[in-house]
Amino acid sequence: MPDDTEHLVTACADFASKHGIDAMLDVLAGVYQVYAPLSEDVAIKIAWDIASGSDVSVVTEIDSDGNATHHTVQ
Repeated sequence: MPDDTEHLVTACADFASKHGIDAMLDVLAGVYQVYAPLSEDVAIKIAWDIASGSDVSVVTEIDSDGNATHHTVQ
């Protein structure tokens, strides 16, 4: 984890204690809406596509040990 993780969690908790958890969730949702389309992370891209109503399918290749080795979003 980055060194500022603890600071971020503390800041979020402080914000939520002052403004309520619903306001904190609204802030997080807003950040996600801005960040998700720009992300190169496969899981975030899939979640964004699903939330946007896109027709998404995910193909996962599994190796002989049962581990996921590759994900393809179609």
